[in-house]
Amino acid sequence: MRSSIWAKRWSMQTDSRDSKAGRLRLGSSRLWLAATAVLLASLTFSACGESLDETFDADPLGELDAAGDAAVPLPLADAPLSPQPVDAEVAPLDAPVGSPDGPPGDEPEVPPDAMVNLDAPPRMDAPPKLDAPPKLDAPPKLDAPAHLDAAPPPPGWFTVSATETSVTTSDIRWRYAYGYLHDSDGYAIREFIDPQTQEDYSGGFDAVYKNYAWSKVPVSFGAVTEHADYLEIPVTTGLTKKIDRVYYGFPGIEIEYLENTSEWTEDFHHVAGAANDIAFVMYGMNDIVGVTHGKQVWADSALRAYTKYGQKINYGDTFIEANGSTVQQCLYKQHFIYGFINKATGYGVGAVYLLPIDPGTQAPSDASAKDFRVWWTESNRIEIEFAPEGRTFKRWLYRVSGGREEVISVGKALIDAGRFVRN
Repeated sequence: MRSSIWAKRWSMQTDSRDSKAGRLRLGSSRLWLAATAVLLASLTFSACGESLDETFDADPLGELDAAGDAAVPLPLADAPLSPQPVDAEVAPLDAPVGSPDGPPGDEPEVPPDAMVNLDAPPRMDAPPKLDAPPKLDAPPKLDAPAHLDAAPPPPGWFTVSATETSVTTSDIRWRYAYGYLHDSDGYAIREFIDPQTQEDYSGGFDAVYKNYAWSKVPVSFGAVTEHADYLEIPVTTGLTKKIDRVYYGFPGIEIEYLENTSEWTEDFHHVAGAANDIAFVMYGMNDIVGVTHGKQVWADSALRAYTKYGQKINYGDTFIEANGSTVQQCLYKQHFIYGFINKATGYGVGAVYLLPIDPGTQAPSDASAKDFRVWWTESNRIEIEFAPEGRTFKRWLYRVSGGREEVISVGKALIDAGRFVRN
Protein backbone atom coordinates (compact mmCIF):
# COMPACT_ATOMS: atom_id res chain seq x y z
CA MET A 1 0.00 0.00 0.00
CA ARG A 2 2.67 2.47 1.05
CA SER A 3 4.84 1.40 -1.85
CA SER A 4 2.09 2.03 -4.41
CA ILE A 5 1.44 5.50 -2.97
CA TRP A 6 5.18 6.27 -3.12
CA ALA A 7 5.34 4.87 -6.63
CA LYS A 8 2.54 7.22 -7.72
CA ARG A 9 4.24 10.24 -6.13
CA TRP A 10 7.51 9.35 -7.87
CA SER A 11 5.76 8.97 -11.16
CA MET A 12 4.03 12.40 -10.70
CA GLN A 13 7.30 14.10 -9.74
CA THR A 14 9.03 12.54 -12.71
CA ASP A 15 6.27 13.65 -15.01
CA SER A 16 6.48 17.11 -13.49
CA ARG A 17 10.25 17.26 -13.96
CA ASP A 18 9.90 15.96 -17.49
CA SER A 19 7.24 18.56 -18.23
CA LYS A 20 9.43 21.37 -16.85
CA ALA A 21 12.46 20.06 -18.71
CA GLY A 22 10.40 19.95 -21.90
CA ARG A 23 9.31 23.45 -21.41
CA LEU A 24 12.87 24.53 -20.75
CA ARG A 25 14.05 22.75 -23.87
CA LEU A 26 11.27 24.39 -25.91
CA GLY A 27 12.19 27.84 -24.53
CA SER A 28 15.87 27.27 -25.31
CA SER A 29 15.00 26.21 -28.85
CA ARG A 30 12.95 29.28 -29.38
CA LEU A 31 15.74 31.47 -28.04
CA TRP A 32 18.17 29.80 -30.42
CA LEU A 33 15.85 30.29 -33.36
CA ALA A 34 15.28 33.97 -32.42
CA ALA A 35 19.05 34.63 -32.21
CA THR A 36 19.59 32.87 -35.55
CA ALA A 37 16.85 35.02 -37.15
CA VAL A 38 18.45 38.17 -35.76
CA LEU A 39 21.85 37.20 -37.14
CA LEU A 40 20.41 36.35 -40.58
CA ALA A 41 18.44 39.62 -40.67
CA SER A 42 21.55 41.60 -39.71
CA LEU A 43 23.62 39.97 -42.42
CA THR A 44 20.89 40.45 -45.03
CA PHE A 45 20.38 44.16 -44.32
CA SER A 46 24.14 44.77 -44.15
CA ALA A 47 24.62 43.17 -47.59
CA CYS A 48 21.89 45.38 -49.07
CA GLY A 49 23.41 48.56 -47.55
CA GLU A 50 20.23 49.46 -45.72
CA SER A 51 20.13 50.95 -42.27
CA LEU A 52 19.00 48.74 -39.42
CA ASP A 53 18.50 51.69 -37.09
CA GLU A 54 14.78 51.19 -37.24
CA THR A 55 12.78 48.87 -35.00
CA PHE A 56 11.05 45.92 -36.72
CA ASP A 57 7.74 44.36 -35.83
CA ALA A 58 7.76 41.92 -32.92
CA ASP A 59 7.57 38.15 -33.50
CA PRO A 60 10.25 37.76 -36.22
CA LEU A 61 9.38 34.04 -36.45
CA GLY A 62 5.80 34.84 -37.37
CA GLU A 63 4.25 33.28 -34.28
CA LEU A 64 3.69 33.84 -30.58
CA ASP A 65 4.75 31.60 -27.74
CA ALA A 66 2.32 28.77 -27.06
CA ALA A 67 1.97 30.00 -23.52
CA GLY A 68 0.98 33.49 -24.79
CA ASP A 69 4.35 35.12 -24.13
CA ALA A 70 5.42 37.80 -26.62
CA ALA A 71 8.18 37.01 -29.11
CA VAL A 72 11.61 38.56 -28.59
CA PRO A 73 12.07 41.98 -30.43
CA LEU A 74 15.05 42.34 -32.75
CA PRO A 75 18.00 44.37 -31.45
CA LEU A 76 19.42 47.39 -33.34
CA ALA A 77 21.87 46.46 -36.11
CA ASP A 78 24.80 48.22 -34.52
CA ALA A 79 24.02 47.01 -30.99
CA PRO A 80 25.87 43.92 -29.66
CA LEU A 81 23.85 40.74 -29.75
CA SER A 82 22.73 39.63 -26.33
CA PRO A 83 20.06 37.27 -25.08
CA GLN A 84 16.70 38.96 -24.59
CA PRO A 85 14.25 38.02 -21.90
CA VAL A 86 11.46 35.82 -23.10
CA ASP A 87 8.79 37.98 -21.56
CA ALA A 88 9.85 41.30 -23.34
CA GLU A 89 6.78 43.24 -24.44
CA VAL A 90 6.04 43.87 -28.11
CA ALA A 91 5.17 47.35 -29.25
CA PRO A 92 1.42 47.56 -29.83
CA LEU A 93 0.52 47.17 -33.49
CA ASP A 94 -2.20 49.76 -33.28
CA ALA A 95 0.07 52.55 -31.96
CA PRO A 96 -0.66 55.91 -33.55
CA VAL A 97 1.35 56.73 -36.71
CA GLY A 98 4.32 58.91 -36.04
CA SER A 99 4.47 58.12 -32.34
CA PRO A 100 7.72 56.83 -30.83
CA ASP A 101 6.11 53.41 -30.51
CA GLY A 102 4.60 53.35 -33.99
CA PRO A 103 5.56 50.85 -36.67
CA PRO A 104 9.05 51.54 -38.02
CA GLY A 105 9.33 53.09 -41.45
CA ASP A 106 6.07 55.08 -41.24
CA GLU A 107 6.46 58.86 -41.68
CA PRO A 108 4.49 61.44 -39.66
CA GLU A 109 1.38 62.68 -41.32
CA VAL A 110 1.88 66.17 -42.84
CA PRO A 111 -0.95 68.72 -42.37
CA PRO A 112 -2.58 69.68 -45.71
CA ASP A 113 -1.70 73.37 -45.28
CA ALA A 114 1.96 72.50 -44.83
CA MET A 115 2.19 70.43 -47.99
CA VAL A 116 4.13 71.80 -50.96
CA ASN A 117 2.21 72.43 -54.16
CA LEU A 118 4.41 70.76 -56.74
CA ASP A 119 2.29 72.05 -59.61
CA ALA A 120 2.86 75.71 -58.69
CA PRO A 121 5.74 77.39 -60.57
CA PRO A 122 8.77 78.21 -58.46
CA ARG A 123 8.81 81.70 -56.99
CA MET A 124 11.35 83.84 -58.82
CA ASP A 125 13.18 86.65 -57.16
CA ALA A 126 12.13 90.11 -58.33
CA PRO A 127 14.48 91.42 -61.04
CA PRO A 128 16.97 93.95 -59.72
CA LYS A 129 16.14 97.61 -60.31
CA LEU A 130 18.45 99.11 -62.84
CA ASP A 131 19.73 102.64 -62.52
CA ALA A 132 17.78 105.19 -64.51
CA PRO A 133 19.51 106.10 -67.78
CA PRO A 134 21.57 109.27 -67.53
CA LYS A 135 19.88 112.44 -68.68
CA LEU A 136 21.37 113.69 -71.86
CA ASP A 137 21.92 117.36 -72.46
CA ALA A 138 19.25 119.01 -74.53
CA PRO A 139 20.27 119.34 -78.19
CA PRO A 140 21.41 122.80 -79.19
CA LYS A 141 18.76 125.05 -80.64
CA LEU A 142 19.10 125.35 -84.39
CA ASP A 143 17.77 128.12 -86.57
CA ALA A 144 14.04 127.72 -86.83
CA PRO A 145 12.71 126.37 -90.12
CA ALA A 146 10.93 128.74 -92.44
CA HIS A 147 7.50 127.66 -91.24
CA LEU A 148 6.72 126.12 -87.83
CA ASP A 149 2.97 126.61 -87.52
CA ALA A 150 0.76 123.91 -89.01
CA ALA A 151 -1.78 126.55 -90.00
CA PRO A 152 -0.45 128.69 -92.87
CA PRO A 153 -1.02 132.44 -92.88
CA PRO A 154 -4.37 133.44 -94.37
CA PRO A 155 -4.39 134.88 -97.88
CA GLY A 156 -3.82 138.61 -97.95
CA TRP A 157 -2.09 138.74 -94.53
CA PHE A 158 0.19 141.53 -95.80
CA THR A 159 0.06 144.52 -98.11
CA VAL A 160 3.04 146.15 -99.79
CA SER A 161 2.37 149.48 -101.46
CA ALA A 162 4.93 150.81 -103.94
CA THR A 163 3.06 154.09 -104.13
CA GLU A 164 3.16 154.74 -100.38
CA THR A 165 6.40 152.74 -99.93
CA SER A 166 4.71 150.99 -97.02
CA VAL A 167 4.29 147.48 -95.58
CA THR A 168 1.17 146.64 -93.58
CA THR A 169 0.14 143.55 -91.58
CA SER A 170 -2.39 143.07 -88.80
CA ASP A 171 0.47 143.51 -86.29
CA ILE A 172 2.57 146.41 -87.60
CA ARG A 173 2.77 149.07 -90.30
CA TRP A 174 5.83 150.99 -91.43
CA ARG A 175 6.83 153.30 -94.26
CA TYR A 176 10.09 153.71 -96.12
CA ALA A 177 10.88 157.40 -96.38
CA TYR A 178 13.39 160.18 -96.49
CA GLY A 179 13.65 163.37 -94.48
CA TYR A 180 16.47 163.40 -91.99
CA LEU A 181 19.18 162.81 -94.57
CA HIS A 182 22.96 162.85 -94.70
CA ASP A 183 24.74 162.97 -98.05
CA SER A 184 22.33 161.18 -100.36
CA ASP A 185 20.99 158.86 -97.69
CA GLY A 186 18.31 158.89 -95.04
CA TYR A 187 16.68 156.77 -92.43
CA ALA A 188 14.88 153.94 -94.06
CA ILE A 189 11.80 153.74 -91.81
CA ARG A 190 9.76 156.85 -91.09
CA GLU A 191 6.77 155.27 -89.35
CA PHE A 192 6.40 152.25 -87.07
CA ILE A 193 2.71 152.17 -86.18
CA ASP A 194 0.68 149.92 -83.88
CA PRO A 195 -2.53 149.16 -85.85
CA GLN A 196 -4.48 148.79 -82.60
CA THR A 197 -3.61 152.14 -81.03
CA GLN A 198 -2.31 153.98 -84.11
CA GLU A 199 0.67 155.09 -82.03
CA ASP A 200 3.87 155.72 -83.99
CA TYR A 201 6.96 154.54 -82.12
CA SER A 202 9.44 155.79 -84.68
CA GLY A 203 10.93 159.23 -84.87
CA GLY A 204 13.00 157.65 -87.67
CA PHE A 205 14.54 154.18 -87.62
CA ASP A 206 17.63 152.94 -89.44
CA ALA A 207 19.00 156.37 -90.30
CA VAL A 208 22.45 156.51 -91.85
CA TYR A 209 24.66 159.50 -92.42
CA LYS A 210 28.07 160.51 -93.68
CA ASN A 211 30.04 163.77 -93.66
CA TYR A 212 27.08 165.58 -92.13
CA ALA A 213 25.89 166.65 -95.58
CA TRP A 214 22.18 167.15 -96.31
CA SER A 215 20.14 165.96 -99.27
CA LYS A 216 16.74 164.43 -100.03
CA VAL A 217 17.21 161.11 -101.76
CA PRO A 218 14.38 158.60 -101.14
CA VAL A 219 14.93 155.00 -100.14
CA SER A 220 14.27 152.40 -102.83
CA PHE A 221 13.20 148.78 -102.47
CA GLY A 222 13.02 145.93 -104.93
CA ALA A 223 10.62 143.09 -105.64
CA VAL A 224 9.11 141.37 -102.61
CA THR A 225 9.85 137.65 -102.18
CA GLU A 226 7.09 135.75 -100.40
CA HIS A 227 7.94 132.66 -98.33
CA ALA A 228 5.71 130.35 -96.29
CA ASP A 229 5.19 132.76 -93.40
CA TYR A 230 7.40 135.77 -94.06
CA LEU A 231 8.40 138.30 -96.69
CA GLU A 232 11.82 139.50 -97.83
CA ILE A 233 12.17 143.04 -99.10
CA PRO A 234 15.50 144.19 -100.62
CA VAL A 235 16.25 147.78 -99.61
CA THR A 236 18.89 150.24 -100.82
CA THR A 237 19.70 153.49 -99.06
CA GLY A 238 22.74 154.66 -101.03
CA LEU A 239 25.12 153.83 -98.14
CA THR A 240 23.69 150.47 -97.19
CA LYS A 241 22.12 147.44 -98.78
CA LYS A 242 19.95 145.22 -96.64
CA ILE A 243 17.09 142.72 -96.48
CA ASP A 244 14.04 143.67 -94.42
CA ARG A 245 11.90 140.71 -93.28
CA VAL A 246 8.38 140.77 -91.93
CA TYR A 247 6.96 137.59 -90.33
CA TYR A 248 3.35 136.62 -90.02
CA GLY A 249 2.35 137.22 -86.40
CA PHE A 250 5.44 139.33 -85.56
CA PRO A 251 4.79 142.96 -84.64
CA GLY A 252 8.16 144.08 -85.90
CA ILE A 253 10.87 143.88 -88.50
CA GLU A 254 14.09 141.93 -88.95
CA ILE A 255 16.91 143.88 -90.62
CA GLU A 256 19.94 142.16 -92.12
CA TYR A 257 22.69 144.42 -93.44
CA LEU A 258 24.54 143.14 -96.50
CA GLU A 259 26.64 146.25 -97.20
CA ASN A 260 27.37 149.27 -95.02
CA THR A 261 29.45 152.31 -95.99
CA SER A 262 27.79 154.87 -93.70
CA GLU A 263 29.64 156.41 -90.79
CA TRP A 264 26.81 155.74 -88.34
CA THR A 265 23.42 154.10 -88.12
CA GLU A 266 20.88 155.66 -85.77
CA ASP A 267 17.39 155.00 -84.36
CA PHE A 268 15.05 157.65 -82.94
CA HIS A 269 12.56 156.04 -80.55
CA HIS A 270 9.37 157.88 -79.62
CA VAL A 271 6.83 156.92 -76.94
CA ALA A 272 3.76 158.91 -75.86
CA GLY A 273 2.93 159.54 -72.21
CA ALA A 274 3.80 161.58 -69.15
CA ALA A 275 7.51 162.40 -68.80
CA ASN A 276 7.85 160.48 -65.51
CA ASP A 277 6.39 157.33 -67.10
CA ILE A 278 8.84 157.08 -70.00
CA ALA A 279 11.81 154.78 -69.42
CA PHE A 280 14.84 153.36 -71.16
CA VAL A 281 15.08 149.66 -70.27
CA MET A 282 17.92 147.23 -70.92
CA TYR A 283 18.70 143.63 -70.09
CA GLY A 284 21.14 143.48 -67.14
CA MET A 285 20.63 147.08 -66.06
CA ASN A 286 18.21 149.13 -63.96
CA ASP A 287 15.65 151.26 -65.76
CA ILE A 288 16.40 154.93 -66.47
CA VAL A 289 13.12 156.75 -65.89
CA GLY A 290 12.47 160.25 -67.26
CA VAL A 291 14.58 162.64 -69.27
CA THR A 292 16.10 164.24 -66.14
CA HIS A 293 17.49 160.90 -64.99
CA GLY A 294 18.61 160.16 -68.54
CA LYS A 295 20.63 163.38 -68.81
CA GLN A 296 22.28 162.75 -65.44
CA VAL A 297 23.50 159.34 -66.60
CA TRP A 298 24.66 160.92 -69.87
CA ALA A 299 26.77 163.55 -68.05
CA ASP A 300 28.27 160.96 -65.67
CA SER A 301 29.11 158.76 -68.64
CA ALA A 302 31.08 161.55 -70.34
CA LEU A 303 33.15 162.14 -67.17
CA ARG A 304 33.90 158.41 -66.90
CA ALA A 305 34.93 158.33 -70.56
CA TYR A 306 37.35 161.19 -70.04
CA THR A 307 39.00 159.27 -67.16
CA LYS A 308 38.97 155.99 -69.07
CA TYR A 309 39.72 157.12 -72.64
CA GLY A 310 40.83 160.76 -72.39
CA GLN A 311 37.73 161.93 -74.29
CA LYS A 312 34.64 163.47 -72.80
CA ILE A 313 32.19 161.44 -74.90
CA ASN A 314 29.11 159.48 -73.89
CA TYR A 315 30.39 156.03 -74.88
CA GLY A 316 28.23 152.96 -74.50
CA ASP A 317 30.34 151.18 -71.89
CA THR A 318 30.67 154.27 -69.69
CA PHE A 319 26.92 154.95 -70.01
CA ILE A 320 26.19 151.46 -68.67
CA GLU A 321 28.74 151.90 -65.88
CA ALA A 322 27.24 155.27 -64.96
CA ASN A 323 23.94 153.48 -64.39
CA GLY A 324 25.54 150.94 -62.04
CA SER A 325 26.12 147.94 -64.36
CA THR A 326 28.77 146.49 -66.71
CA VAL A 327 28.88 145.54 -70.35
CA GLN A 328 29.23 141.84 -69.50
CA GLN A 329 26.18 141.95 -67.23
CA CYS A 330 24.13 143.48 -70.03
CA LEU A 331 25.08 140.92 -72.66
CA TYR A 332 22.76 138.11 -73.69
CA LYS A 333 24.67 135.83 -76.07
CA GLN A 334 26.71 138.78 -77.41
CA HIS A 335 23.59 140.94 -77.87
CA PHE A 336 22.11 144.01 -76.20
CA ILE A 337 18.34 143.83 -75.58
CA TYR A 338 16.81 147.23 -74.87
CA GLY A 339 13.70 149.36 -75.36
CA PHE A 340 11.90 152.64 -74.85
CA ILE A 341 8.55 152.23 -73.09
CA ASN A 342 5.74 153.86 -71.17
CA LYS A 343 5.89 152.12 -67.76
CA ALA A 344 2.30 153.10 -66.94
CA THR A 345 0.75 151.53 -70.05
CA GLY A 346 3.40 148.98 -71.04
CA TYR A 347 3.45 150.23 -74.63
CA GLY A 348 6.65 150.99 -76.46
CA VAL A 349 9.30 149.54 -78.74
CA GLY A 350 12.02 146.95 -78.20
CA ALA A 351 15.26 146.27 -80.05
CA VAL A 352 18.05 143.69 -80.30
CA TYR A 353 21.58 144.66 -81.34
CA LEU A 354 24.54 142.35 -81.96
CA LEU A 355 27.82 143.72 -80.58
CA PRO A 356 30.97 143.42 -82.68
CA ILE A 357 33.74 141.07 -81.64
CA ASP A 358 36.87 142.52 -80.07
CA PRO A 359 39.81 141.23 -82.20
CA GLY A 360 41.97 140.84 -79.10
CA THR A 361 39.53 138.75 -77.04
CA GLN A 362 37.39 137.32 -79.85
CA ALA A 363 34.37 138.31 -77.78
CA PRO A 364 32.39 141.50 -77.08
CA SER A 365 34.22 143.79 -74.67
CA ASP A 366 33.97 147.30 -73.26
CA ALA A 367 35.62 148.55 -76.43
CA SER A 368 32.97 146.74 -78.48
CA ALA A 369 30.29 148.73 -76.68
CA LYS A 370 31.91 152.14 -77.09
CA ASP A 371 30.00 152.79 -80.31
CA PHE A 372 26.62 152.00 -78.74
CA ARG A 373 25.68 155.51 -77.61
CA VAL A 374 22.47 156.57 -75.90
CA TRP A 375 21.36 160.22 -76.06
CA TRP A 376 18.19 161.21 -74.21
CA THR A 377 17.41 164.57 -75.80
CA GLU A 378 13.67 165.04 -75.22
CA SER A 379 11.05 163.84 -72.77
CA ASN A 380 9.48 161.36 -75.21
CA ARG A 381 12.37 160.81 -77.58
CA ILE A 382 15.69 159.02 -77.31
CA GLU A 383 18.52 158.62 -79.85
CA ILE A 384 20.71 155.53 -80.09
CA GLU A 385 23.75 155.39 -82.36
CA PHE A 386 25.47 152.14 -83.39
CA ALA A 387 27.01 150.23 -86.29
CA PRO A 388 29.93 152.26 -87.57
CA GLU A 389 31.11 151.95 -91.15
CA GLY A 390 31.69 148.46 -92.47
CA ARG A 391 29.51 146.57 -89.98
CA THR A 392 27.16 143.94 -91.41
CA PHE A 393 24.87 142.06 -89.01
CA LYS A 394 21.23 141.28 -88.21
CA ARG A 395 18.99 143.07 -85.71
CA TRP A 396 15.31 143.39 -84.75
CA LEU A 397 12.84 146.17 -83.94
CA TYR A 398 9.40 145.31 -82.47
CA ARG A 399 6.52 146.96 -80.67
CA VAL A 400 5.41 145.79 -77.19
CA SER A 401 2.42 146.21 -74.91
CA GLY A 402 3.81 144.32 -71.93
CA GLY A 403 6.52 146.74 -70.81
CA ARG A 404 10.03 145.74 -69.79
CA GLU A 405 9.17 142.04 -69.39
CA GLU A 406 8.02 141.75 -73.00
CA VAL A 407 11.00 143.70 -74.30
CA ILE A 408 13.37 141.20 -72.63
CA SER A 409 11.44 137.97 -73.30
CA VAL A 410 10.85 138.68 -77.00
CA GLY A 411 14.48 139.75 -77.41
CA LYS A 412 15.74 136.50 -75.89
CA ALA A 413 13.44 134.41 -78.06
CA LEU A 414 14.64 136.14 -81.23
CA ILE A 415 18.30 135.62 -80.28
CA ASP A 416 17.75 131.97 -79.32
CA ALA A 417 15.96 131.07 -82.55
CA GLY A 418 17.77 133.43 -84.89
CA ARG A 419 14.42 134.63 -86.19
CA PHE A 420 10.83 135.13 -85.11
CA VAL A 421 9.08 131.86 -84.19
CA ARG A 422 5.33 131.66 -83.81
CA ASN A 423 4.06 130.02 -80.62
